[in-house]
Amino acid sequence: YTRASNILEGAFETTVYTLKDYPEDFDILTALQDGTIDQKIQDMGLPQGAKTSSVITNPDGSISYAENHTRNGNNIQRNYTQQTDLNGNITGTNYTYQITSQDGKSLLSLDRSWQMNPDGTTTTVINGKTYTTSFDDSTSEIKIIQDDGTETVFSLEKLYANEHEYSKEELNFMQQKYGNLENAKKAFFEYCKNLPADSLLTMSTRIKKIIISKDASHSQTDGGTLRTYLNTSTISHELGHAIDNPLGKRKHIGKITGDEKLIKIYQEEFVNFKKSYPNIAQELINYFSQTGGSGSTGLSEFVAEVNMLMTNYGSNADHVKTRAEYLVRYFPETVAKIAELLGYNN
Repeated sequence: YTRASNILEGAFETTVYTLKDYPEDFDILTALQDGTIDQKIQDMGLPQGAKTSSVITNPDGSISYAENHTRNGNNIQRNYTQQTDLNGNITGTNYTYQITSQDGKSLLSLDRSWQMNPDGTTTTVINGKTYTTSFDDSTSEIKIIQDDGTETVFSLEKLYANEHEYSKEELNFMQQKYGNLENAKKAFFEYCKNLPADSLLTMSTRIKKIIISKDASHSQTDGGTLRTYLNTSTISHELGHAIDNPLGKRKHIGKITGDEKLIKIYQEEFVNFKKSYPNIAQELINYFSQTGGSGSTGLSEFVAEVNMLMTNYGSNADHVKTRAEYLVRYFPETVAKIAELLGYNN
């Protein structure tokens, strides 16, 4: 693990941790991110052994993450790299995600990248298929060209909700943060420039109206209306709901959440998890349970989170990273099946 003590001067402190037989509820990635790994290792007296994951901040400011571990016989390998400009804005990502069963069967094979180009266009590559996306600031129009020549063009201006569809509280928020609703729309368009092409294609086909929310907790997707906070992870999560249940998650079971094979895999992994780790991150796991938490929890939230994981892993939000890591680590077969139903399995 490399921690940058002064990135501008190129000063780095490097410590290599090799972990084996560590307690299953020890979250190495979170420990690396919040800087508490030194104390945790000391407190737990962890022995040396096989390296399971690493997070590296490179001299050029890019971030690399690698993971390789086995869960219930399934081998999970992930590699993620992120490039940023001098202002810390993400300009490119590369992400591979492989899940292999104990008998050698590939459960998930995802290889994708996203790049911001000098001319303002972006290039998304998903399992060898290339998408080039351009943005027209004057019309809020987005054009996506696939490598087979297929074009998709849509305008966000036609999707934005009218002012009277916002609550007074939401309009006050817009005024305080952006000055007015028009500026908030421009900010949304800028966020869309950081979304991969597959997310934008979902927006063009599944979303009929866009309402900008004042925070993530008020975000939801219902009946083709996307109410979302200006955060790429939140947008990707809500688009997962739109794919699963375009008529509204409270109206009927979604086409993915209603898949019988998925339900069986999910329930088995969830029961095993609860038996093995009854006290770990209970509030977090309730969010993805069939019974815990509010009525919006359950498998539908799992589907939405996996969509975020497949399309926008480079979130800077710690709570999003933590949620995603628990899904990857403890529910690999569920993640693989949802990815297949979302169309992300190569």
